[in-house]
Amino acid sequence: MHAPTRPAATPSPPHAAVRRAARVLAAAAALAAPAHADTLPAGCMPQTPATCRYAAASHAIATADFHFTDPARGGHPVPFRVRYPTDLPGPVPVVFWNHGLGASHWVSQPAGGPWISAGQLGSVRRSESFARAGYVVVHIGRMPVDRLGRDELRLCARARWPACAEQLGHNVYGPQNVAFVAGLLARGMVALPGFLGTLDLDRVVVGGWSGGTQITMNVAGAYQKFGRLRIAPVAVPGVVAFVADAPRRPAWACTMDPEQGDSGFQVDSFDGIDERPFLFNTSRGDVGPDVCPPPARTVAWLAARPGGKYLAWSDAALVNHATVDLEPGGCDTPEREYVCRILESLGVAYLDAVVQGRPDARAWLESDVLRVLTAGVLDLHRR
Repeated sequence: MHAPTRPAATPSPPHAAVRRAARVLAAAAALAAPAHADTLPAGCMPQTPATCRYAAASHAIATADFHFTDPARGGHPVPFRVRYPTDLPGPVPVVFWNHGLGASHWVSQPAGGPWISAGQLGSVRRSESFARAGYVVVHIGRMPVDRLGRDELRLCARARWPACAEQLGHNVYGPQNVAFVAGLLARGMVALPGFLGTLDLDRVVVGGWSGGTQITMNVAGAYQKFGRLRIAPVAVPGVVAFVADAPRRPAWACTMDPEQGDSGFQVDSFDGIDERPFLFNTSRGDVGPDVCPPPARTVAWLAARPGGKYLAWSDAALVNHATVDLEPGGCDTPEREYVCRILESLGVAYLDAVVQGRPDARAWLESDVLRVLTAGVLDLHRR
């Protein structure tokens, strides 16, 4: 499949944007399995699916919660939960994960422990699969801005945000939180009980689900625009790859309700996503809170620069918004649970291939095993 012509970087009139949207959505709707013979990893037998699943590592894991404040942002709170392998010595790669929806809220404070936000409690299965495979996974909770000073109010006026504290906490401070926590790790300020290894901050992955993919794609190079407020990409040292479960779409693609969940991404926003590997997971059934056409979630994959770009796509409605992130509501039937197991394998194989450089993971990722295992329900596209 060939990508559509890259959109121009200059603003387009409304009718041109509509035509561009129609071309992109048509290209997304045309996604189909490649017309060639199946290529499978060594030892894979379609009649015995268990022989085809990716053989990932399995480490014992632990969980720890933290709560820091950023003095550079007026003491803005940044809570996060870390899952990590406890039996793995040596340098361990780090995955920053960004939760769905927008800004979060506090849920509890254990006796003698840090405050815990609702945001850092999600994506449990996705997080555990990465941690068991040998990655330190950092879930960052995005919080509303506690106090709106003159500068913050000016930003909100420019962006025309009615819920200013929540929008700032999500759209502006979200990407900054990743850089902030990366700095904490680099300065050795986060101690993980029972952790035998060291944090490898030269092999960092940034990922997220749904609303959290806005932060992911911003760090990957995509700018956002709200009114006259332009949010530039935030650079994070050591990032080598990205993952987006249910990636957010550009604002112009939300034809059902343009005011519902504006992503801020423009026609040319995704042009800034560079050649670093990026895995996008979505489907025709991936309808989230923004109630936009599901194929619009493929736009970032279509517009990003080629090179290490993967799209796990399903034409089946059973693969819904929660399925792509292995959430309980998306793995609640035998059919969905089977798909969730395959997507879990895909996520770990992708990390092992692009971060660890494992030949068996690369072979699995470059084969047709995803389609074979799911009888065509899932297919993996590459650019």
